[in-house]
Amino acid sequence: MPYVTIAASSAFTAEQKKSLMQGASDTVEHVVKASLANIRVLLQDVPDGYYLNAGKFGTPVLMYRVELIEGRGDDLKNELIAGLSKSGAHATGMSEDEIRVLILDYPKADMGMAGGISALKAGR
Repeated sequence: MPYVTIAASSAFTAEQKKSLMQGASDTVEHVVKASLANIRVLLQDVPDGYYLNAGKFGTPVLMYRVELIEGRGDDLKNELIAGLSKSGAHATGMSEDEIRVLILDYPKADMGMAGGISALKAGR
């Protein structure tokens, strides 16, 4: 934990996608102070025609979904949103205004950890 899922236009190059994943990992490590060993990043390609933005097809998509164990404050979340938006804009050339970040907090009892126990039971 944390887990980051990136939905990104399939038109982005392999290098841009690699940069998106590395940038997300680096940002989470820096802002959340998470151990690199616990950070997971998954990129999902969104094919042309599978994203509707403000009623328009053909626009690039870049959305981050960040799943965290509950307990982080609003200031940290705002810093994470800003950091991921900046990193994504740098990797793709998209405007930060078009990038979206969704943060989901999970109760400690609802997050499974290594060894098959909850984060609550693990003392997180």
